[in-house]
Amino acid sequence: MIQIRDLTKSYVRGDESVVACDVRALDIATGEQVALVGRSGCGKSTLLNLLTGLSIPDHGSIRIQDVEITQLSESARDRFRAEHVGMVF
Repeated sequence: MIQIRDLTKSYVRGDESVVACDVRALDIATGEQVALVGRSGCGKSTLLNLLTGLSIPDHGSIRIQDVEITQLSESARDRFRAEHVGMVF
């Protein structure tokens, strides 16, 4: 199970902050398949980077199988990713 709550990620571009990802709530059940679709620049890759622990959100939580990955250290996220997460580009 993947559970996302109040997830936001922003980047600074010049003098302004750009919101790259804003997800209020998303639950993905174990075994469920999901496709991310949208126009270029809408935050698909940002969301995947957050889900895999490659990036840390500005706010919010990501729970994967009862592990709050946003609270893990970088090395713990690396281990978690190696043991539990896979991505196909």
